[in-house]
Amino acid sequence: MRVLVADDDPVTRHTVAALVRAHGHDPIIARDGAEALALHEADPFAVVVTDWHMPDLDGLGLLARIRAGDRDRYTYVIMLTGTGREAAAEAMEAGVDDFLVKPVAPAELGVRLRVAERIGAMQERIAAAGRQLDRDLAAAEKLQRGLLPTQTPPGLGIEAAWRFAPCGRVGGDALNLIRLDERHAAFYLLDVVGHGIPAALLAVQVHRLMSPLMSASSLLKRPLQGPPWYEVVPPRQVILGLADQFRAAFDRMEAFTLCYGVLHIDRHEVEIANAGHPVIVHRQAGGCAAIDMPSLPVGYFPAEQMDPPTVRLRLAPGDALILASDGLSEALRADGEELGVDRLMAAAAGAGDDAGAIAEAAMSAAIVWRGAPATDDQTVLVLHRPG
Repeated sequence: MRVLVADDDPVTRHTVAALVRAHGHDPIIARDGAEALALHEADPFAVVVTDWHMPDLDGLGLLARIRAGDRDRYTYVIMLTGTGREAAAEAMEAGVDDFLVKPVAPAELGVRLRVAERIGAMQERIAAAGRQLDRDLAAAEKLQRGLLPTQTPPGLGIEAAWRFAPCGRVGGDALNLIRLDERHAAFYLLDVVGHGIPAALLAVQVHRLMSPLMSASSLLKRPLQGPPWYEVVPPRQVILGLADQFRAAFDRMEAFTLCYGVLHIDRHEVEIANAGHPVIVHRQAGGCAAIDMPSLPVGYFPAEQMDPPTVRLRLAPGDALILASDGLSEALRADGEELGVDRLMAAAAGAGDDAGAIAEAAMSAAIVWRGAPATDDQTVLVLHRPG
């Protein structure tokens, strides 16, 4: 183990270095705090043994500079003092890990170095686990973003845009726009209660269930005995199907809000069912109107206790349907006031006449209002019929 020894007194410096070497470690000496700092910044040491009182940069100053640079590593600092335990208490309050009273006793130094070695090994294990976690999070982030739609499916008669901004590496929001057949497309935005990895895992689980492929357990299409051999499941029934799938989620306190809709392509009509989702907005030529659909989230109640409301509306040329997570509407300003749905609608109403501009305006309104990094996932999906 490389040990940096810093002391302006040559006798103490070389004595401590010799003791370090006698305990099987590799000492590097510095004549004062400034030289010690330069050596440490050039090639960081796991352990630093430093005198307190040195010219220019004393031991506490060196400690402060070392701690300021300890971002991806930890340096174990042993302070040498000749003034007893009262001064040692002050040093440890400042962030010193251990202390020794001069003249240094060989056995005491050996004990301190063994402690430093154990703590250094523990810190390396923690750092390695942190690096592995970072790699895992990067993979999870890539996976979650890979589940987002890449483009608007062709032939829908609408344009779509979305923005997805988790408050961490991964988040509990999810959205999709998928073609079900030549006459129908499906869309949804869900928001899992909570944040981070557990919420992201649940969001991915729900996403997997919302597949347009036909199967015995399909939620979006139901098999028929004769041609055309299937039918598109109404949005209300999709939500009830999810509630049945997550019947046991209450015990695990897993829940999510969901707005799910089916686009009838030939009629430019959308049918929406809601499960606790707070922000559903219809933008028309005269401005924006909130679609009020009070309802229960999925996961807190069994399907038989839920009654998802359904709304049908036609998208006229120039109209847009906007779904946003509560990370936008509930964005808090420094004084604690929420952005609110009304301000969010005003931003969307003032945006340009295309889906991307509307989505960007909604996201920007929340970002500007908060003026600080978001504490909740922020997601918006816009379906716009060109005028």
